[in-house]
Amino acid sequence: MSDILDRFGIISISVPVIIIIVSLWVLLSALVLPREKRHWTGIITSLGLIASILYLLGIKGAEVIGFDNAVKLNPFVVFLWFVLLSIALAVAFASQRFVDDANIQQGEYNFFLLIATTGLLFLVSTADLIMIFISIEILSISLYVMAGIRRSSSGGESAIKYFVLGSLGAAMLVMGIALIYGSTGTVNLSVFRMVLQHVEKTPVLLTGIIFVITGLAFKVALVPFHMWVPDVYEGSPTPVSGFMAAGVKAGGIIALLRVYNALSSQDYSQLFWWLSLLTMVAGNLMALPQTNIKRILAYSSVAHAGYMIVGFLGSEMGVGGIMFYIIVYSASTLGAFFLVLLIEGAEIGSSLEDISGLSRRHPFLSAAMAVFLFSLAGIPPLAGFFGKFYVFSSAVRAGHTDLVIIAVLMSVVSLYYYLRIVVAMYMEDEVIEIIPREYKSVKFLLGVLMIISLLLGLFSEPVMSYARAAVKYLM
Repeated sequence: MSDILDRFGIISISVPVIIIIVSLWVLLSALVLPREKRHWTGIITSLGLIASILYLLGIKGAEVIGFDNAVKLNPFVVFLWFVLLSIALAVAFASQRFVDDANIQQGEYNFFLLIATTGLLFLVSTADLIMIFISIEILSISLYVMAGIRRSSSGGESAIKYFVLGSLGAAMLVMGIALIYGSTGTVNLSVFRMVLQHVEKTPVLLTGIIFVITGLAFKVALVPFHMWVPDVYEGSPTPVSGFMAAGVKAGGIIALLRVYNALSSQDYSQLFWWLSLLTMVAGNLMALPQTNIKRILAYSSVAHAGYMIVGFLGSEMGVGGIMFYIIVYSASTLGAFFLVLLIEGAEIGSSLEDISGLSRRHPFLSAAMAVFLFSLAGIPPLAGFFGKFYVFSSAVRAGHTDLVIIAVLMSVVSLYYYLRIVVAMYMEDEVIEIIPREYKSVKFLLGVLMIISLLLGLFSEPVMSYARAAVKYLM
């Protein structure tokens, strides 16, 4: 038995297998449990994710390669799995009361959340283009369902838009993979990196590379492939929007980073320079006129994708910075969406007018939102400042000072729309009486995420030390 485990590297997929088993348990429980007890599917989901995290923390030793170099388990992957499982756990924990109140089927919701998490885990653990495509499809199909699971008009619209544009991105990705395989004879990015130095750069190969980058750019929501983000985030259930903004963004960035690293023997940095520039500028500028908080956070997530692309240009130091950035960005973004979950009055979220005067009745919620927004803006000494510092400083050392100057200016611009929310909460009179949902689990999560946003930057060195050591396992 041990020979089989060693031969195929089964340990490399052990955590996703645990999640799949839990998802099947959740699905079967939803079928057999009476309706009044189906909230247990949420508890099973949370316990399964906790068990997966505890198992993951016990994994030691060298890199494990499985299934003919298609899947890897190493310190780099362990770091990302821990972050993604934590995001999924936070979303599952925050969703339990909301799913009941919104009359959403608990079993279906939690099953698709776990399947989406499985897709994310595979996505960040593979350097094989076919596996990247399969992982994205596992993730995307689950999210198409979750976006419209509330069966409302806005939910249906967001699901259709996400499905149509997501299918376009998937088609471009699989076409690019086919062209790359036809030109190089491989879909493994480690092999592709070596082959690329010796093969002729034919139009077919270049087209394939552009198509793969475009397909992944759809998932990450880089400009000009971001058009689905505001409508989908606005119309989806708020916990699902938070999962998209944090978990899906992180997984897509890592997949795109592996592709960029495979291309690093050639000079493709200028392409990513422009992608970063357009995404930062457009994301921030389009957020300025918005009045719906979920749309503001949607365009904010677009801009932050641009900031993370800056780290691509910073070599190994930049990759370590991206790993830290993913943590602080996810904490602040999830916190902001969870607060919207508590205060939203309409099915598509809260407007700035709806939160006017929030601080007078609910000082904790207002303080938490201010911390999350200022962290996203990069105000010291919050964790978001250190995340941007590590990413931007690596790009400066690599000679991309011009792009970093633009990134800093765009961070200043972002202060305007973040401050609009803070001003509405603290300086404007209450327009309507705000009665937040009494979800104690969500308030607990807000406290935890606020602590991370406040203190992780001051104690960032242990995280950065681990990230720097794990970078060598990228490919």
